[in-house]
Amino acid sequence: MSPDARTGRESADSPPERVVALYGPVTDAYGGSGVGGLATHGTRVAEALPAHGVRVSYLADNLRAHRTPAPWGSLYGIEGARGRADAARLRLRSPLRARAVGARVAADPDRAAHAIPAPRALSRAWLIADACATERAEVLHVQQPDFRPLYARWAHTGLPTLLAVHGLGVADADPDGPVARLVSANLATAEMLTAPSRFLAESAISLGAAPDRMHVVPNAVDHALFVPREQNACRAALGLDPERPLAVFLGRAIEMKGAHDLLEAASRVREIEPAFQVAFVGTWSLDTATPPTRYEDDTRAAMMLREGAPQDELPLWLCAADVVVVPSRYEGFGLVALEALACARPLVLSRAGGLPEVVPDEVGTFVTPGDPASLASGIRAVLAEPDRALARARTGPEVAARYSWDATARRYAELYDELVSRSRPS
Repeated sequence: MSPDARTGRESADSPPERVVALYGPVTDAYGGSGVGGLATHGTRVAEALPAHGVRVSYLADNLRAHRTPAPWGSLYGIEGARGRADAARLRLRSPLRARAVGARVAADPDRAAHAIPAPRALSRAWLIADACATERAEVLHVQQPDFRPLYARWAHTGLPTLLAVHGLGVADADPDGPVARLVSANLATAEMLTAPSRFLAESAISLGAAPDRMHVVPNAVDHALFVPREQNACRAALGLDPERPLAVFLGRAIEMKGAHDLLEAASRVREIEPAFQVAFVGTWSLDTATPPTRYEDDTRAAMMLREGAPQDELPLWLCAADVVVVPSRYEGFGLVALEALACARPLVLSRAGGLPEVVPDEVGTFVTPGDPASLASGIRAVLAEPDRALARARTGPEVAARYSWDATARRYAELYDELVSRSRPS
């Protein structure tokens, strides 16, 4: 038996690895800047794909280091000034490819329409083109239908492409705006699409995605990390008061995620529970007169902000909470809700987007999206009957067990195979 020339694996024992270029953000565990469900999704899928015969070249647009080894294959950084420096070197090494990319960027009216700086457009497109060629990628997997498909278009890799839809909130917020038009065009021209919920798949189809090209591939949860833990032990590890009622909001504090609604709801809850605390764990992007106090500065503040929490700290916050709050006005899936279920914590969430597909009515307390009074009522109901709330939450891990990154990666591997077989001549 001779090893496969490209992968070194024994071709008689197993098929050669499929090589996929995955374009999107990576988590802070691998050096990425910022946090969010999109980075979690991409990273977890990349980690799980090798078990299904897929080697990943991860093109991270929130990372600056050009190329490093990674558990799944390789990791390319295509963000910022470092990305432009690396791209300039590639331009000298491959002048013909660089000129072709430059011509596409210069001729595309979408770049000017969306005010994308030429250096950023050129550097990212050059780096995408070079990475796909260097790694001999067979499929390009693009995360989100907004601006990343533009950079992929300019790179002109010639690869069959899967477009993963994780949210359409920007298009919904301004349906007649230029970004919404770009999203619709990207959806309409995609060779293959995925969405994590039926709600999001149907939304994408309503904006132009072809129904026969759309596949629902749910997100998942890390079952080794997000597990039930003793509440007081978690509070002790975080330095929190064990007696104060605590709500935890995990993720980006923005309008679309209902962060403003939670601020107003919290003030209503404090009228009855003066000691009530809210911890925002993630990034703060709201313009408010009184921003939350940094958690590191005062753990007794009514509103705390914990930015930059490492991944292994997130379950501590969820398990420290009396109630995990997901007050989103728009939600494509609801990864935080799924993580809270896995931790068996009481959950108050809005009946928005894909959240009802993830959380059964008998497990979570649903409230009206964009309604602080309804949100406050839901939080008060959990705090008033903690034993009942905990009893409902105990079934959460059973629900969360239906979602695994291994199953998600397996489905993506099947779709990559389908894309490649379509693109090859019969």
